[in-house]
This record gives sequence, C-alpha cells and structure tokens, in this order.
Amino acid sequence: MGYTVVVGAGSGIFGAYRKLAPEKEYILMDLPEKIGLLKQEMESSDCRAVFFPLDVTDPGAVKDVFASAAEYRVEELVYLAGINCLAEALDVTEALWDKVLDTNLKGCFFVMQEAAKNMIRHGTAGRMVNIVSQHAFVGNTERAAYCASKAAMVGLNRVLALEWAPFGIRVNSVAPTWILYPCNEALLMDPGFQRKNLRGIPLKRYCAPEDVACAVDFLLSGKSRMMTGQSILLDGGWTIR
Repeated sequence: MGYTVVVGAGSGIFGAYRKLAPEKEYILMDLPEKIGLLKQEMESSDCRAVFFPLDVTDPGAVKDVFASAAEYRVEELVYLAGINCLAEALDVTEALWDKVLDTNLKGCFFVMQEAAKNMIRHGTAGRMVNIVSQHAFVGNTERAAYCASKAAMVGLNRVLALEWAPFGIRVNSVAPTWILYPCNEALLMDPGFQRKNLRGIPLKRYCAPEDVACAVDFLLSGKSRMMTGQSILLDGGWTIR
C-alpha cells in the first residue's frame, strides 16, 4: 500500500478524515508551526505518519519536500491548504491577490505536479482530491481573489484529469459551503452572519469537517473509480437557487 499525502494537514478536515481511515500511512505537510503541533498531537495515536514542514507558496520548497520524500510511493493526495482575505474588489491590492492565489491555486498546482511525478515514476494509478468551495461556482461579495482562485482550481482539475488519465490518475475536488469549526463558531453562529448566510442554505445547516472527510473518502475509494475532473458540492443547496 502506498502513502496518502495530506497538505494542510493541520486542518480539522484531516482530523475528521484520519478517524475514517486510521489504517493508512500518511505523509503530512503544513507550515512549520502547524506541523510541529500536529506531530505532538499524534504522538499518542496509532496513526502511522511522517511529517514535513512546507510553505506551499514557494514552488522551490514544494519541489524540495517531494524530493526528500521520493522514497515513499505516493498513492493519494489531499490538498487542504487554503486561505481567504476579505476585501471589496476596489480595495484588493496586488499583495492580497498574490497571497490568496499563491496558496489556493499556485501552491495546489505545484503540489499536484510533484505528486503526479511520484505516481508516474512508481507506476501508481493514484487519486487526488483538493478542496475548492461553493464559491468556485457562485459569486459573493468581498471575495474577488478567493472566488477566482477556487474557480480556477476547478478548471485546473479538469485539465490535469484529462492529461493524467492515461496514467490512471484521477483528479477530483470537494466544494463545501461554510465549514463549522471550533475556531470560527463565534462568527458563524453570530445572528447577523446567520441572517446573511445561513438563510441561503436550504438545509439550514453549515458543513461539518466530517461531511467533507466523507466526501474525500469516497473520492479516494474504488467506489468513485469512474469519476475524474469532477467536483462534489457539499453546499446544503446553496447553488441550486
């Protein structure tokens, strides 16, 4: 069995996913401060993992990390890294634009490129899943850079799915609505925020990390063997209106 690479492994989504798949062997990557905390947290668990600090905004660092991990056969990749910086479009600076696009889009591409090289070198029919957003499909205010990055990720997935299909590599994504974490509970449960956003979700609930983890698990499994270049919307119906 090969390894599952998780980039942005410090997120709550990976915490939920490893409960679904504790038997897997993981290569976990995140910013140095996050990977250190994750390593401490997992010391008492039975989860088998190796840890690499990584800043995805640096393509050179991405290349170096995957070179350091070349001995491992990558079978799966999950890209969880992502950021959003709220700003009206008229106020978006080049620095803000680059910060969002470098993490969400550029980082994702160069990580997927290195993972694909590993899969092809080892003759692995691999699977890749990245996290986009409902905002890849609909617009929203103060999110010009974010919406652009997530929509571009969907288009990128289609190209890579097409190019890498001859190698047996599948590329898909999960597009959730707002995900409720302990760190953002105060914001998402604020009455004003709920009036503005929760009412736009027909199911009247936010996404949970477990919801995303289940979709990732499906896309990595043989149950989705005929799916590539697709995105699963976990938006509670936001985009159907």
